[in-house]
Amino acid sequence: LKNTLDYSYSDDIIITDRYHALIFAVICRKPCLVLKTVDHKLTSALDWFSNIPFVFFVEDIKNIPASVSDALSVKTNYSPDWNKKYFDKLPERIIRETYNIT
Repeated sequence: LKNTLDYSYSDDIIITDRYHALIFAVICRKPCLVLKTVDHKLTSALDWFSNIPFVFFVEDIKNIPASVSDALSVKTNYSPDWNKKYFDKLPERIIRETYNIT
């Protein structure tokens, strides 16, 4: 995992049609162009990352050059606090649901 993250972090931009490469780009806060695929996996993932300004969906590969320019011009690498948003709440939720506490 460290090698993959190091590899992703070393790039200026990530262009991918793979779900996990999108996730690594978000973790590393690197500009990312997500290419259209034949299934729904990536487009569904884009819903999760829709408020991240450095992730771009590229429907047609002819748009890659312009999209690279757009992605590299983004001045913020904002990403939500994933722990706060999802994971910090898990212990309390597990306890509540396990013991039927309201």
